[in-house]
Amino acid sequence: MNERQRATILCVGRGVIGLELLLRPGRMGASWIGRPARRAGPQVPLRAAGARDLALAVGTLTALWQHAPVGGWLAAGVLADAADLTASLAAGDQLPALGRFGVPLLAGAAMVEGALLTRALRS
Repeated sequence: MNERQRATILCVGRGVIGLELLLRPGRMGASWIGRPARRAGPQVPLRAAGARDLALAVGTLTALWQHAPVGGWLAAGVLADAADLTASLAAGDQLPALGRFGVPLLAGAAMVEGALLTRALRS
C-alpha cells in the first residue's frame, strides 16, 4: 500500500468519526466522555470536534484527489489528534474506559501515521 492510499484510509476514518460526532454527539461522545455527552451543553464541543475532523478529512481527501499538496492538511490532523490525546489524558479517571484508554490509543496511532505521511508526501 502506498502513502496516498494510507492517507486516504486515515482520512476516511477521520471523516467517519467526525460525521458521527457531528450528527450524533450523545451516542459517540458517551464512549469518550461518558454520560455528560447526552446533555446539550457538552454536545457543543463534541459537535465542534466532529466538524473539525470532517473538515480535515474533506480537505485532505480533496487535495489527494486533485494531486495538490497535502502536507499542511495532514499536519493539521496531527495537531487535532494531539489535542484529543492530551485532553483525554488530562481528564484521566474522570472518563469511561474507552475515553481513558481507547481514544488516546487511537489518537496516538493517528498522530504517528499522520506525521509519517506528512513527511512522505511532502517530498
